[in-house]
Amino acid sequence: MIALLQAKGYFEKAAKNKEAGGHYNLGVIYLKGIGVKKDVEIACNYFIIAANAGQPKAFYQSAKMFQTGATSLYKLVAERGPWNSLSRWALESYLKGEIGKAFLLYSRMAELGYEVAQSNASWILDKYGEASMCMGELELCTDAERHQRAHSLWWQASEQDIRIGRH
Repeated sequence: MIALLQAKGYFEKAAKNKEAGGHYNLGVIYLKGIGVKKDVEIACNYFIIAANAGQPKAFYQSAKMFQTGATSLYKLVAERGPWNSLSRWALESYLKGEIGKAFLLYSRMAELGYEVAQSNASWILDKYGEASMCMGELELCTDAERHQRAHSLWWQASEQDIRIGRH
């Protein structure tokens, strides 16, 4: 811990002397919460100062942070736009016991990349089996087809960092 405090002190001195490396390293410390309370906003400010001073790693960190923020905003638009009525319809169908209808609605949204729908459709497949109305190649899904589809949907949702059990 003493070494961390010493390092932070050196980085602060370097930053006061307008050294890009000092700003960059302080950004890393705050981004990761190393010896300080994690603060993404402070980290971002340090990275921007370092990038403006020409620090290549700071350009990367700044771009990464902006990309993550932009992606999150695009995701919110996609999930909360006027088409969100499909999600409400699927949930209402599920609550009424219309499992097949709920599955079909969630499946459609899952195809569009809506992570909660991917999770919910796979959960319905796992929990309700044949009642899910999963269509296979020739008729209702076989157990193997249902498990494959559920696995595929769980995988797609996990790639988007979903926290299982949100809905």
